[in-house]
Amino acid sequence: MIRHNEMTVAIIKFCTAVLLLYIVSLWLLRKYRNGGVALVSLCLPTLYVILDVLIKCRISPFSEACVWGKAFFPFSVGVAVLLVTPALYVLLTGATRLWKRLRSSL
Repeated sequence: MIRHNEMTVAIIKFCTAVLLLYIVSLWLLRKYRNGGVALVSLCLPTLYVILDVLIKCRISPFSEACVWGKAFFPFSVGVAVLLVTPALYVLLTGATRLWKRLRSSL
């Protein structure tokens, strides 16, 4: 039976999250060609998940919140990338179009 230490598991989780981010960002850039909005809508939810776990673990590394945060980290990143990113992209694109319309009307 193979035993994984914490560092190996953390590296695997990080690589999985980066690969998922890369795939979704390529899809957004290829489909919509709005790089700035795609990048912002991809980074914000992902950074929130990463910072949430870092803050919980910085306060108390053995707290229940830190342990569960680390356990569900790949799931949280997946949800952030696959569900929150497209919704945020649509919201930011709509806000950008509305802003351009309002500026052109003035």
